[in-house]
Amino acid sequence: MNDPKRASMPPELKAEAERLKAIWNSRPHRTQAEFGDAYGLGNQSNVGHYLNGRSRLNFTAAAAFAKELGCQIADFSPRLAAQLAKISPIEIAGPQRPSFAEYKADGEFGHLTVARDGGAAARDTSDELSIPQYETGSRISEGNLVLEGKQPGMIKSWRVDLAWLRMNVRHYTSVQNLCIVTGFGPSMRPRFNPGDPLLMDKGITSMDVDGVYFFRIGDSGYIKQLQRIPSERGTIYRAKSYNPDYEPFDITAKMDFQVFGKILTIWKSEQV
Repeated sequence: MNDPKRASMPPELKAEAERLKAIWNSRPHRTQAEFGDAYGLGNQSNVGHYLNGRSRLNFTAAAAFAKELGCQIADFSPRLAAQLAKISPIEIAGPQRPSFAEYKADGEFGHLTVARDGGAAARDTSDELSIPQYETGSRISEGNLVLEGKQPGMIKSWRVDLAWLRMNVRHYTSVQNLCIVTGFGPSMRPRFNPGDPLLMDKGITSMDVDGVYFFRIGDSGYIKQLQRIPSERGTIYRAKSYNPDYEPFDITAKMDFQVFGKILTIWKSEQV
């Protein structure tokens, strides 16, 4: 049976949802299930209702979407932004502030403030993110994983703001899964050099699409371009280097193969 409240959603609210969905589709974010859980909006279905115009946006949901997507509420809901602009900053900051004035993001709380000149809501926290070294680094140093080439030192972490992440990394499984791998060996030259920073998503642990991956075969670690190749024995993975001195090789089902993550972005260094 159709929900009459959802069926009678007015056109302006449907347009609001369409704007929100367009922003959602154009910016990096967590999965709908992860997002809903992090901000207390419920399950994936609940989040989908907001994006598809089946549930009316409220302050709590709007603040959560704005925080996750790095935008202003006015970008998708001028209606709610106008209501926020009428609220005094004292009302928001006081002990009876509404729930939308505080919401969780990446383990920290961000607070909404409203400008006296009628401006839209904005964050007053420091939107910074620490991206750590991939934890297998200790495994490497203990000799449990032999890399294809030597690492000329290691990058321990990066600290970036969310604007940098939004503009430089388009898709990832979650912020918590982002990590830094220090490039090693000459096999991927000229794509990147030993010591270059590689941003990896450790939430991707299967090779479903072609791309550059950090993986192991037995006790040997590699960063290679992996390609899915159909064969009469089923799909095999072909590992390819960018350096022509290194021959490609095939990874078959009988090999002890594990994907650590997918490389999302590479920064190639050049000596000047």
